[in-house]
Amino acid sequence: YTGRGSEFDVLAAAVLGGTTFEGGHGGIGGTIGGLLVLGLALNLVNLVGLSFYAQLIVKGAIIVAASTTYEFVRRSSASLEKPAT
Repeated sequence: YTGRGSEFDVLAAAVLGGTTFEGGHGGIGGTIGGLLVLGLALNLVNLVGLSFYAQLIVKGAIIVAASTTYEFVRRSSASLEKPAT
């Protein structure tokens, strides 16, 4: 069964590419970019020789970092758009 167990990789690539958990944002270009960055990062982790469980931790850290960065940028841009009173 090709693709079985790849759900976490696909989720990480989509989030890294700019797709939000809220929906309505993101695109195929960003997802492909996220896939390339994730593939590069996981290849480097594999070359270093980390265990499978350590690779899962790296994937999780990538998802958390991408989500945190998106939220920070979204809040910063929202505060800049507020008119001064």
